Amino acid sequence: MGRDALGAELVAVAGAAGLVPHEVLGLLVRMQARCGLGDFAGAEGCAAAADALAARHGLPLVRVFTTWFRALRASLAGGGWEPYEEAVALLPGCGMPGFATGLPALARLTVAVRQGEQPSSDGDFGPYEPWVRPLLGAYGGADERDAAREALARVPQPPGDHLTGVLRGVAAEAARVLGTGPGPGGLVGAGSGLVALGAPGARELQGLRG
Repeated sequence: MGRDALGAELVAVAGAAGLVPHEVLGLLVRMQARCGLGDFAGAEGCAAAADALAARHGLPLVRVFTTWFRALRASLAGGGWEPYEEAVALLPGCGMPGFATGLPALARLTVAVRQGEQPSSDGDFGPYEPWVRPLLGAYGGADERDAAREALARVPQPPGDHLTGVLRGVAAEAARVLGTGPGPGGLVGAGSGLVALGAPGARELQGLRG
């Protein structure tokens, strides 16, 4: 069963039982899943429903996830980095250090890659640093590029979570810049509901701007 179907089942079961936090969780799972499928309008419907439940039942953390999703959607539609500024501002004090550490720097890097710019090494990449290091080194001199190739050869498999696709895409982009691979194809990592690499296709663009 896919993530969207699992999320839909969770929404149905939790909604019938009055388990609001679980219903919200199901909506957020569906929001991310619809992003991964390129259905950004459907993802917005899930985000809006989650926000409505959160407002009625006092669940402030939901806004963090839905704001990051909307930042991703606006950025993919051509907004660059600016849509992420509100999302980043919600992270301090949100009580989710595992979610916050490294994510702003990773988001800025993905925007730069999508815009065809050299990503900046500024910022704390936190747990994402092993996947980012080869890409940053790929833009350096000969010694740095050699080190980047070695780092890329040792890059670990990303953990099996919502950022798996993004981290694989960052490693693939490093391979492209180093001339050892084709790079990420299409829109990669959007299922995170947070950040993504690559270019949206025509159908995805319609959903982004609709």
